[in-house]
Amino acid sequence: MTETSKLYKGFQTTIPKNIRNKINLDLEHVLDWDVLENGEIRVTPRKSTDFMSMCGMFKSKGPADAVKSVRKMREGREDY
Repeated sequence: MTETSKLYKGFQTTIPKNIRNKINLDLEHVLDWDVLENGEIRVTPRKSTDFMSMCGMFKSKGPADAVKSVRKMREGREDY
């Protein structure tokens, strides 16, 4: 299925309705863009991951301090 869309100001575009419907895109999706070695562009949709959806997924090594944890995440520390 090939569809065409136009680039607008700010390099924005619209995903054609036929494609949105075929792969069940909704506003919770984000798009990952890759440029392949042959110059083609691959766009892969995935569900957005927000902080609240990740709560409870990780175990801590002991008692956790939520305020310190959030500060570390905001600072981008890898030793979190």
